[in-house]
Amino acid sequence: MNSLFVKVYVTLLLLGLNVLTAIPALAQSKKAELTVAEIALFQGDNRLQDLIEGARKEGELTLYGSMTAGDMVLIVDAFTKKYGIKVKNWRSSSESVLQRVVSETRAGRFEADIVENNAPEMEALHREKLLQHSSVPTFSRWGRITS
Repeated sequence: MNSLFVKVYVTLLLLGLNVLTAIPALAQSKKAELTVAEIALFQGDNRLQDLIEGARKEGELTLYGSMTAGDMVLIVDAFTKKYGIKVKNWRSSSESVLQRVVSETRAGRFEADIVENNAPEMEALHREKLLQHSSVPTFSRWGRITS
């Protein structure tokens, strides 16, 4: 596999960590007064470190995705090695990933920390208002990329 491809996907996982993984853990820790949206928009100097600590307290990152299993293994292994955070990976077809996220949300369960999927299925999640806007410093140079 192309090392640039791995780096890009590790970056995407890191963005997921920055955005979603630590949200439940931080909500239960010293920042308990913050909502999920406030944590997703967190911009402090220690932002990354606080999110990593929160993810470690939570114990694992849950990833739902449709990417090829071999590619995902490389990405997950690199992420776990760098951050020491276990990744629980559920892989299926893009349609099944979409269906699982929607079904779990309707049931009041929010299991997935990161959803990796094809654009049409991600658009469906956006239409259903199941995606959380976040402030990711890496994206600041590109401007706002979500509505």
